[in-house]
Amino acid sequence: MRHCDTYQIPAYAVPYIANDDPTGLSDLEIELIDGFMASTFPRGCSVDWDTCQQPHFSLSPEFGQPCEVYDAVMYGY
Repeated sequence: MRHCDTYQIPAYAVPYIANDDPTGLSDLEIELIDGFMASTFPRGCSVDWDTCQQPHFSLSPEFGQPCEVYDAVMYGY
């Protein structure tokens, strides 16, 4: 496993990334999350959720519109 980086992950995407739970997500949101994950981590990844602090607003999350995000340390395989 290699260290990739810290990414601003929209708060709405965390349950889907962490637990594969799409509850409440639109088809577009799922498409955006899947596209980000496939292009950034084609062989999969793990996330150090313990490093995530309180969410904060970002004008430029990794995908989607400006929103509340978590700064997530993500490791690719």
